[in-house]
This record gives sequence, C-alpha cells and structure tokens, in this order.
Amino acid sequence: MPLELRSAPTNLNERDINVLGQQFVGVWRSVYEAREVLVLNGDGSSVTSYDGNDQPAEKWMVFAGNAPPPGLTESFDPTKHYIAFFPLEGRPRVPEIGDFGPNDFEWFYLGNGRRNAFSRVQ
Repeated sequence: MPLELRSAPTNLNERDINVLGQQFVGVWRSVYEAREVLVLNGDGSSVTSYDGNDQPAEKWMVFAGNAPPPGLTESFDPTKHYIAFFPLEGRPRVPEIGDFGPNDFEWFYLGNGRRNAFSRVQ
C-alpha cells in the first residue's frame, strides 16, 4: 500500500475537502447495477451512463455538512460529507457519502435512504 494511503486519515472529517473531492475524480461502476457507470471529471463535470446511454451532463462537488454550497435548502449534518450533482435543469441530487476508500465508495440519498456503492474502474 502506498505510504500516502496508509497515513491518510480514515475519518472523512479529518480530510481536506478539496483533497477529498479530487479523490473522487475517475470512472466508477455501480456495485449493485453493473450497467451504471459514473464519470466524475476534475473540472467538476460528470456524466452518468446506463447501459451505454449517457444521461445529461451535470456539475458535481463534494462538501462538508457544516459548509454547504449556496442554494441548497436541505438540512445537513455538520459532521457528514456530501456529494452534490447539479443538473442543467431541475433539482440537485445530494447523497451523503458513507464509506470511502481509494477504489470504492458508497452514498445514501437524503430522504429515502436509498444506498448505492461504486468501485473504481479507472
């Protein structure tokens, strides 16, 4: 295991939010639905694809619950971290980040509690 991963804090609250966000950049496949692929680009754009059909592009960002971006009206737990997806039209999607590692992560949707998990493809 690389030294930087061994010494990285395991608690998301101990990580710099910008560094944490950059760790999400890449291509991810859903653990529950292999036909779902999520591409998170370093420029803040994202594309979700299902069975090879791309959904409209969205902007994405990671934030701490104690510092949500302007315009989000949900109540956020200040001890948690979230990933927000902002479509060109419609309401943002804001799942809570659960477990996170260099090659996998999970999230929970606020309100309905639906869980999804992803493994890094590249």
